[in-house]
Amino acid sequence: MLPTVYQYLEEMANRTNGRCTADDVAKRAMEPGCNLWITLDAEGETNGAIITKVEQYPRVRMLNMLYMAGESGLMADFDDEFNSAVEEFAKFNHCAGVEFGGRAGWKKYVEPYGFKLQSVAYEKRFA
Repeated sequence: MLPTVYQYLEEMANRTNGRCTADDVAKRAMEPGCNLWITLDAEGETNGAIITKVEQYPRVRMLNMLYMAGESGLMADFDDEFNSAVEEFAKFNHCAGVEFGGRAGWKKYVEPYGFKLQSVAYEKRFA
């Protein structure tokens, strides 16, 4: 699937300010504990990608959304179906919640799902 989403991996890498390349992002997606999520539009065409990792902290486990990129308007598609899938996956992996860092613009899309802005880092803890 990596060739299918390589353009999104390039976009992810471009947002790191030189910290990594698209190949580095692809290698990260293949690491143990990481998962590559592929998003589809209404016609079933690939329109984005997300890389997550189950992070084990000393006292809690969290699902970290490491990288996200996609077509224009993808943020608006952070909808009930995607949010539910991420939460179910996190709970299945015994995570206490979901976390990610991103632009402040994510706030309006993720706040309705219980995420709180934490200095441009978002976190949602499960009850």
